Amino acid sequence: MKKVRSILCLLVVIFAMCAFAFAGCADTPPQTDDEEPGKNQEEQAVPESIALSGMKTAFAFGEEFTSEGLTVTVTMSDDTQRTAQKSEYTCDSSNYDKDKAGTYTIAVKLNGYDISATYSVSVAEQLQPVYSWDDDGALKILTIGNSFSDDTMEYAWQIADSLGVEEICLGNLYIGGCSLDTHYSNAQNDAPAYEFRINIDGTWNTEPNFKMGDAIALQDWDFVSLQQASADSGMESTYSNVQKLADYVAEKLPSNAHAQLVWNMTWAYQGDSTHSAFPNYNNDQMTMYQMIVQTVQNKICPNDSFSKVIPCGTAIQNARTSFVGDTLTRDGYHLTMDFGRYIAGLTLIRTLTGLSVENIAYAPANVNSDYKAVAIEAAENAVAEPFAVTTSDYTERPVFDPEGYVLIDPDFTPFAYYNSQDAKQYDILIENAPNSKQFYVTERLTKADLPVGSVIIVEDGWQYRPEAWADNAPQSSRPGLVSIYRVDVTEEWWGDSIYRAFNLAKTNNASLTDVDEETVLSALKLYVPADLYVEKSEPDLENDYELVDLELTGGFYDSTLATNFNTPITDNAALSSKFFASKRFTKEDLPVGSVIVLEEGWQYRPEAWAEDEKQASRPGNTSKQMTIVTEEWWYGLQYRAFNISKIGLPVLTGQEEAASAALKIYIPKT
Repeated sequence: MKKVRSILCLLVVIFAMCAFAFAGCADTPPQTDDEEPGKNQEEQAVPESIALSGMKTAFAFGEEFTSEGLTVTVTMSDDTQRTAQKSEYTCDSSNYDKDKAGTYTIAVKLNGYDISATYSVSVAEQLQPVYSWDDDGALKILTIGNSFSDDTMEYAWQIADSLGVEEICLGNLYIGGCSLDTHYSNAQNDAPAYEFRINIDGTWNTEPNFKMGDAIALQDWDFVSLQQASADSGMESTYSNVQKLADYVAEKLPSNAHAQLVWNMTWAYQGDSTHSAFPNYNNDQMTMYQMIVQTVQNKICPNDSFSKVIPCGTAIQNARTSFVGDTLTRDGYHLTMDFGRYIAGLTLIRTLTGLSVENIAYAPANVNSDYKAVAIEAAENAVAEPFAVTTSDYTERPVFDPEGYVLIDPDFTPFAYYNSQDAKQYDILIENAPNSKQFYVTERLTKADLPVGSVIIVEDGWQYRPEAWADNAPQSSRPGLVSIYRVDVTEEWWGDSIYRAFNLAKTNNASLTDVDEETVLSALKLYVPADLYVEKSEPDLENDYELVDLELTGGFYDSTLATNFNTPITDNAALSSKFFASKRFTKEDLPVGSVIVLEEGWQYRPEAWAEDEKQASRPGNTSKQMTIVTEEWWYGLQYRAFNISKIGLPVLTGQEEAASAALKIYIPKT
């Protein structure tokens, strides 16, 4: 019974298993390990490729790589597309070098698949920083030239300062008449051949025996200027060493230099110039100008070493079309000291800095508003059109109207001149020099004689040097020659001077011996505003003055001696007998307004002491027959005395009475 029951149970189990198996085969297919439940193999889509877009492909030198903007598009096996998330791909930029210009391959790989794509990016060349001259707040210009660079640079500091440049350093390597060939020879030989003129505060100072290379390496110049000698300026055959000289400059500049090499295009000679090189240009100004322009265009402009051309020659030619005419040189080729040099300076600064000069406040003391307008116009037009002449709008010379002025009549001495720098004759007339016959000279004038507001007129073909004395001593410099038709007397014109005088001459420096005096005297006119004019009258010595006792002693003073500087020298065997010396006077003894009267044939030296000690220099002798003591005569002095002698210095032993009569000093009665 138990056996039957076991067999029945086994049959039930087998039946149940067969029923379950039959049901499974009827409802579902076999399932593999790779399939999701409910899908078959034909319905599964997989990635087949990727495409890249939107990425940055150009990078600056030094810029870090970035894949920002990159879009990775995945194409599936069923031809559908989708955008991959950043987590689904890897961007390989391991060979990218931000510090090396070139092209680099960036690889993008889809994570989990053997699917990738690449794209190229570039790193640009390193850009040199664009430097402007004013990035460091300073303007630094070096010229390698000659007297024409002197002319160009003379007022450059004042012009730049007036335009608001806060720090200015100018250098000028000077050799008179120096050509490019000579400059290059000096460079090759490292020759200490230059006067190095330096200006950092408005005043030029000169260092002798300077080397070109030392000046170039001195500092990080903003601009270094080259130019040709005027004689060769329009001769292309003389420019063979330009590139060699340019290379030398580049080699000698400091290692961190950013200087620009520039070219100064100089000017043609005056039409009547007697310069020995003028025949090279057929003695024709426009021929010379056009040859200079053509040479610069052919030899300088195509040369990448030069960044700018300073068109001084065109600026001068522009000004010659104005009422000024062909009067811009002082000798046929060098520029006039004030006006011509001012034009060149404006052109230099305008070209190099880009600063407009149209409203500049500064002009040299001898350049009035009419001439200033011409100078500004000439420079601005030259910068706008550097290789062509622009006709001036100022063709009619303004006519001076003397109404409201008094024409004064200063004393003139023919065939004589002043030289305020002369150590021995700084305040007396020079009458016997080889060039004396080229001049007429006025008496020395004070500010009271020629006050601010006065007008100086000089006729065409004439020029003058307005000598100036700041004190009763030899001066360190002299004013330049002036040929400008009209100059207005201003505070700047007087500056710190206590005296001025006019050495009058022809512009060609011809002798005046054959020119009648009336013609000479009419060439220079001095007009004083009527309300400032004080008519001079002869002093009434008899009624308004009293005679001073000179207390004469045989001998003379020499205020420059280390000892005995303040007492008469009576024991000099060669000289003492030729002089009588007065007592020393103070300003109280000899007040302003006193009158010094001298007989003809006699002279005196008005010795002067600023302090009661040895002096550095002495006043010169004078033979002027009447002198009015002024504040200027006493300027800066404590004592004065008089060494009296006859012209020619004969012995005066026993002639004390004659000497007393020859020199008389009158002081105003109180």
